[in-house]
Amino acid sequence: MPLEIRELVIKINVESGYEKPATTDKDLNKLKAAIVKECTAAIMANIKAQRDR
Repeated sequence: MPLEIRELVIKINVESGYEKPATTDKDLNKLKAAIVKECTAAIMANIKAQRDR
């Protein structure tokens, strides 16, 4: 039975005001993309593990 993911929404909140000065939007977008990639990889690994059972 094939599994189809129609929509995946990951909400990322970036809070500024910590030790490091505010970064540019480009840096924040890179960070968001890296987080989404990591989360997607974890989800796919979980789906594969469940399928292999």
